[in-house]
Amino acid sequence: MYMNNVNILPCRLVRFSVSVIVYTTVFLLCTLHYVRAGAIAIDGKFGDWDQKVEILVDPVDAEDGFVDLGSIRYASDGHHLHLMLELRRTVNLQAMDGQLTLYFDADGDVTTGRTDGPLLGADLAIVCTAPTNRHIEAAGMGLGVEVYHRSPTNDTTWHESPYTLGISFAPTIASPQSELRIERGVSLHDRTLFAGKKITMRIIATTVAGDVVDAIPSLTLHLPELETTPWKPANEVSLERMAGNHLRVITWNIERGSILNTPLPFVRTLRALDADIILLEELTSQQSQHTIETFFNNHCPLSDNARWYVHLGSGGGNLRCAIVSSFPFKAIDALDTVPYENQTNRSVRQASCIVNVDDTNVFVCAIHLKCCGRVNSREEVTRLTEVRSLINAIAASIGNQQIDVMILGGDVNLVGGHAPLTNLIEGCNRMGHQVQVVDAYQLDGRTNATWYDADQPFVPGRLDYLLCSVNGVTIEQSFVFDATDLPQHLRSNTGILPTDSLDASDHRPVVVDLRFDNSSSVGNFE
Repeated sequence: MYMNNVNILPCRLVRFSVSVIVYTTVFLLCTLHYVRAGAIAIDGKFGDWDQKVEILVDPVDAEDGFVDLGSIRYASDGHHLHLMLELRRTVNLQAMDGQLTLYFDADGDVTTGRTDGPLLGADLAIVCTAPTNRHIEAAGMGLGVEVYHRSPTNDTTWHESPYTLGISFAPTIASPQSELRIERGVSLHDRTLFAGKKITMRIIATTVAGDVVDAIPSLTLHLPELETTPWKPANEVSLERMAGNHLRVITWNIERGSILNTPLPFVRTLRALDADIILLEELTSQQSQHTIETFFNNHCPLSDNARWYVHLGSGGGNLRCAIVSSFPFKAIDALDTVPYENQTNRSVRQASCIVNVDDTNVFVCAIHLKCCGRVNSREEVTRLTEVRSLINAIAASIGNQQIDVMILGGDVNLVGGHAPLTNLIEGCNRMGHQVQVVDAYQLDGRTNATWYDADQPFVPGRLDYLLCSVNGVTIEQSFVFDATDLPQHLRSNTGILPTDSLDASDHRPVVVDLRFDNSSSVGNFE
């Protein structure tokens, strides 16, 4: 920790000798040239940071705090600034017991911005676990952006959405490591931010009461020339299915049944993605199996007079899951409703059936776990209960069934820990069906986020997953679909509008193409 209240003091050599040497050496390097971003994806995996030098290593000095700052890495290109924070706590930056605030002098000019506070000339701050009006006594939730007035005689502060700065963040689960991407060249309140070749930043951790828990000194980061031309992915974007026989599966949370209320963006997307099996989450209890079947058969007709089949789960309260298939299926009566193991008046939001894909029996399960919360929260306990209840019910129901392949997917709401997904995978493995996570990224390759809602304080994140069998299955390709990633020629060919994903749902479809190694013919499409 480097602070006196929130002001930097010279480091005591005896205590901080190692960290000062590391900081000074790397700081001098960073003042000479910028660190190239390369191919950094905001995915919560961090392997692409291995070649990026730590620009600061903070000593262990906040052992009793909600966080203890560790190391910082940065990288930049002409469009974005990337940061990787390593903390000595397993936390979710959007749900902590205090605030972690990143202050930026984003124009490299100390004569503009704040004249007081932790960083002289600060133009803005990104507040992790931002205070909310609803719970002023608690730390808050999500990320917030504060923009400060340019004039030293005016202390106006504007509160902005993190979406205004194009902030991406990963992972959504609690982790000792986090990575952020900030868009460069955004104009807010008569200033263009992160547009120059130099910025200064400082990080302060404070309690809800405002007491400083930990802090690092100010760091000067050098950036490459700002690029004004739109960013383009390195690889060609395509929605084409892989050649040969395979099965395309989608999972999509359709946000409170909006597929029937605002059908056009869904229709354009579904036609372009051309799936064989679709897992739907967040249908409402007012929407029937017949209505969904009619929608698909009318708006997404199959070739050769084939028809869509729909299995709608009965449990889950006012929100339901469904499986839409171009192949016939067999319902499993015991899985129509799966009650909580400890509260039988509540049931898991799921739909399960066995789809017959050209003589291959595929167990398919659409899942929608409890939202919100954080590690050890009431909501996290509910998610774990839902997974246990579902796994136990599946194991008891398919023991005497011939199952060749398992596919599970949906909105698992991983905003606490990784345990709900881990338990789901391990539960399938115990049944003798080893499953794997489909590692899908958005078409531009920059993130694996599946959720986006600019009206919320939470930044885009990965909430939706697909799992499939390891044995007998090859993942040919996968992606997360967002209409904004499509180049103009694909929009023209498919009829998709740039706004279709935003207009359809706050979730994005996760798509996978699977090939069954023991099947000579898979797929029922034109």
